[in-house]
Amino acid sequence: LVLLIVSFLTVLSPYLLNSKEIYGRYFYNVNSTFYMWYDSWEEAKAGTAAHGDRTGWPNMPDDQIPSMRKYLEIHSIEEIYLRIRKGLSDHRTKLHYYSIHKYLEGYFVFILLIVAMNWRWFWSNLPMPDKVIPTVFAVGCLSSYALLYAFYAAINSGSRFSLTLFLPTVFICSLLSSRPFLNSLPWPGIFTEQYRKMVGTVLSWLVMATVTAWLAYTIVFRYTVAVKEFYKGF
Repeated sequence: LVLLIVSFLTVLSPYLLNSKEIYGRYFYNVNSTFYMWYDSWEEAKAGTAAHGDRTGWPNMPDDQIPSMRKYLEIHSIEEIYLRIRKGLSDHRTKLHYYSIHKYLEGYFVFILLIVAMNWRWFWSNLPMPDKVIPTVFAVGCLSSYALLYAFYAAINSGSRFSLTLFLPTVFICSLLSSRPFLNSLPWPGIFTEQYRKMVGTVLSWLVMATVTAWLAYTIVFRYTVAVKEFYKGF
């Protein structure tokens, strides 16, 4: 942990020192420092963005500069919940637009299936340190960023936010549907020892074939239409 922190600060040190010199803070970012505590991009543009936050600390009275504390003071839990819910809906729309939600839905259904068929193994192995630590990290990291992106969607809900979570999620799902992992599962008693590894291999190839086929279909039929629509106005 110490090595990680030292390496992180060493690599970022030129950037941090420059931020401190210009903005008066080592960790300064207009999006996380100011914009996300507004209710809309229009408010942000009329606020710190219009008072020089890109070139230095905004030239505004302190009581007009947004912060997390001020936001929580004037917003109810219900308002925060509705903002996050709308943000999640916006990001779901982005996933549907690019037709990549089907990969997530398909993987999730498959993973739920193998968990249901091997629930005793998961129940006894997940509490193990080598399983629980990466599981908590992956779930915590993805869910935390999803909530943050949903909250920030009131300012900007660009596709880049959804896509940054899509790739690591698919990577994790692909690990859980890989042949080595599936072959390590006990599988239900209806399969004899002779056929258990075959089950994992067949399921792994089935998942790979399905994903490949859907990817080919998406590239040929869905993305070509999306590209035409995008460049229609140029």
